[in-house]
Amino acid sequence: MRAHVTRALLHAGEVIRPRKDLLAGFHRHQQEDAHEFLMFTLNGMQQGCLSASQPSGHASEDTSVVRQIFGGTWRSRIQCLHCLGVSDTFDPHLDVSLDITAAQSVEQALRELVKPEKLEAENAYDCGVCLRKVPATKRLTLHSTSQVLVLVLKRFTQLSGAKRAQEVRYPQRLDVQPYTSEGKAGPLGYVLYAVLVHSGWSCERGHYFCYVRAGNGQWYKMDDAKVTACDETAALSQSAYVLFYAREGAWEGGAGGGAAAPSGLTPQTPGSLQEMPAAELLGRRRPRGTQRPKG
Repeated sequence: MRAHVTRALLHAGEVIRPRKDLLAGFHRHQQEDAHEFLMFTLNGMQQGCLSASQPSGHASEDTSVVRQIFGGTWRSRIQCLHCLGVSDTFDPHLDVSLDITAAQSVEQALRELVKPEKLEAENAYDCGVCLRKVPATKRLTLHSTSQVLVLVLKRFTQLSGAKRAQEVRYPQRLDVQPYTSEGKAGPLGYVLYAVLVHSGWSCERGHYFCYVRAGNGQWYKMDDAKVTACDETAALSQSAYVLFYAREGAWEGGAGGGAAAPSGLTPQTPGSLQEMPAAELLGRRRPRGTQRPKG
């Protein structure tokens, strides 16, 4: 993965065929999902950070540079309504998928995602303290947050692959504190720095391009080999598919909160992976996979 991205940076504007070991599961002449390609890329980068002798799933995986930048943790809490006991489950994530079926904004979709769910009747909770099935509540929250927050808007239906083309508003600055396990603490702000867009009516065909904010605050539209400057209004008025937010205060340097090295991470040499925003890589090159976008 490092070798491929380095070649792409050194030969800007040229078409570069990826190495064979990066093409597993991807096929020519087929439409693929940019989100699937993003996760494939992040997983490839993560594996490259791990020692060949360290099996996947060990502690080193949680401390890789990819996990430090993109990794967060979900907390799923079930509370018994009889004894009021709680049971917590924690799961790592690299992105957050949002159901936009009835959402008019990203904030509304996030509120729906963390809204408590009642477990009763057939879905009653088998409480280990009460030793029987009882009513309970279940709630999903962000327990630990990432340096870069990747929000995936579910624009494609699972069965037909048809696209949900409705407008979903997204802010330049997003406070995620209300959606965390400590929802009443102070603000936890994130600033938008990239927007990935799908142009087309279904997952079967279409085109991907993106908007990326540079370190000086200037926005650019990246459409294959064509890169043009644009204003923030254009970047905020798209039918977004994937949104990239950087946590406020998490970046060193970069006027306007642009893409600089994350705090606490060792800066890389010019042309390294760390200088290539994930959204820019997605917007420049079309993925070559076989699976449809996930609903």
